[in-house]
Amino acid sequence: MKWIGQHIVDLIARFRSDVYLEDIDTGTIASGGNLGLDSNNKIVKATETTGDLTGITAGTGLSGTDLTGPVPTLNVDAAQTGITSLGTLSSLAVTSASDLGSSAMILRNNDVDKHALEIIGNNTTANVVDITALTATTGSAIKVQGNDQSDESVVLVKVSDNETVSTPGTPRALIEADASKTGVVASTESRLIYGIRSTLTDTATNHANSGVVLTAFKGTVDSASTSGLNYNTGLDLSVTDATYNTGISLLVEDGGDDIVMKSSADPGDLCTIATTTHGATKITTIDDDLHAAAHFEIEADGDITLDAAGQIKLEPGTSVLWDSLALTGIQASSESFGDNDVSLMTSAAINDRIESFGYTTNTGDITGVSFTTDSGGAGRASDTDGTADFSILGTSGVGVTNSTTTITVTSVPGEIDHDSLLNFAADEHFTQANITTVGTIGTGVWNGDAIAHAYIAADAIETDNIADAQVTVAKLHADAIQTSGESFADNDTSLMTSAAIDDRITVKSKHVLRCAAFYANGNFVQNSLFIGNSVGNSPFNWNDQAAVGGAISTTSSFTIVNDDEQWGIVLPVDISKIEVQCSLRPSGNPGAIDFSVAVYTGVRSSNSSSDLTLTKIGHQSVSFNSGNQRYKQNDLTGDDAIVGNYDKGTMIYVGVGTEDAPNNAKNGRGYMNITVTER
Repeated sequence: MKWIGQHIVDLIARFRSDVYLEDIDTGTIASGGNLGLDSNNKIVKATETTGDLTGITAGTGLSGTDLTGPVPTLNVDAAQTGITSLGTLSSLAVTSASDLGSSAMILRNNDVDKHALEIIGNNTTANVVDITALTATTGSAIKVQGNDQSDESVVLVKVSDNETVSTPGTPRALIEADASKTGVVASTESRLIYGIRSTLTDTATNHANSGVVLTAFKGTVDSASTSGLNYNTGLDLSVTDATYNTGISLLVEDGGDDIVMKSSADPGDLCTIATTTHGATKITTIDDDLHAAAHFEIEADGDITLDAAGQIKLEPGTSVLWDSLALTGIQASSESFGDNDVSLMTSAAINDRIESFGYTTNTGDITGVSFTTDSGGAGRASDTDGTADFSILGTSGVGVTNSTTTITVTSVPGEIDHDSLLNFAADEHFTQANITTVGTIGTGVWNGDAIAHAYIAADAIETDNIADAQVTVAKLHADAIQTSGESFADNDTSLMTSAAIDDRITVKSKHVLRCAAFYANGNFVQNSLFIGNSVGNSPFNWNDQAAVGGAISTTSSFTIVNDDEQWGIVLPVDISKIEVQCSLRPSGNPGAIDFSVAVYTGVRSSNSSSDLTLTKIGHQSVSFNSGNQRYKQNDLTGDDAIVGNYDKGTMIYVGVGTEDAPNNAKNGRGYMNITVTER
């Protein structure tokens, strides 16, 4: 139907479906009227009504008063069992009444594959979860009760550590138990605390063919790479300062192994330690490949002591290797003698072996004596009547004497007939006067007249042929030769080399570089030296210690600032020796600590601002007096002097200090001489 223009139809129109009004102008609703539907669904205008609410129905979790008016009050119940989800909460605080009678909060999750509680913390310095349970006595701060977790952990700590360095002295701990007991335990009372306690109990009766393994603590430490310097430790314990300290205490049912150590190459190769009744302990090695290669070796950097209250037993499978001998047994007195190099013998077995040859330990008179002489033709001379009377007589040129039981046979030259000697040849018999030529004489003593000089060859006597005792030169008995390195001796029994003579003629002078008192002004600092002054104008008020950078005795060099170059002394000449005499008396009570004197060289600078390097050439260490304030000597002289060639212009620095700390040495009075020997 299309209307053109404006037509007013005085008819009743009914529409079976939706009615839409388009292009409705904005205006003001006539006062006192509202457009709506009556009971016949006719659009009507009704008069506007005003007034109070006549009733409110409280829903789930709500309650109130005067719900029928005129002013209802609506309250939210404390228990909201109907709330199934919450929006984002900025914070949540739950405080229960002291007589609540139930848990302050219960979190129950029925979605089996979702977390019951998930905490995402962006904390850096504060704890993500902080539990304070200061009043707990028999209750625990956290209790986790699980059941039927299959192979999953009841409590799982999983950390990905991407850090590349640890703060010095604070290594990271994934699980840490840190407890400090401050309560004083009264007399007859006791207190037992465990850092970590693990109790596993199998209360079931398992099937005969089943297997159950319970392990109280299991750890794995592994490194993917050995690059760098890696140390993996399975268990590290520090147990100190108690009346009795025990590192590891084990109580294992007798018959089991207290400790099992396995090879990483083959876990079947192992060593066990087991203790049973009376403390009996057994160490067992096992080679599961049956190669009998599970050797047991004790490598001691010192003695091995076996202190047994009973016997020490050796039960070898084959032999005992001792000094390359594979000993298989010890022969006792009751056993048959075995002639071999694989057994030892007891003293009784040795005695049996000796007596088996007819020797006896009996005592008494000799019942028979036999002699056999060189003649041999008449057999032995024998006497068995108990007296054993024999005569031993000499003959021409042979004499026989005796002193008690000692018989001596000697030659008698006066009775020897030269011409009757065996192999005598008359044409070979010479007197001394008839000898005109001799061969090479190997040994002997010349007792004849002096040999004329003309008969001594020019090279007959050389230095290496002269005896050490003395050489006689024109009645001079010289028994020594003085060399350049020896002290001069004024005597007529020694000669001098040309170098020694030159040393005696050219006298080397000594120079005194320092002869003065000094004051070590300040507390002695470990491994630092008092060398000179840097404050004020008193050169011997040593008030600025120089740190050596290590132990004074072992540190070869260190540096001082350019301004402190004036602590040194310039060598005026070339020298070969430096000697130092020093005495020092510290105040305070230093105790028997180290007192060091150290000598250094340095290079004399010119128009330079660089630090100066001091190089150590000498050091001497003694100890201060333990309980008093007295001067202590510390000299580098004699065998302790510094020997070496040092050129003119070299700087010499001498300092005093200590290698010990802590110490009570301070404000030391001292004096020092420094002398050098010119070269």
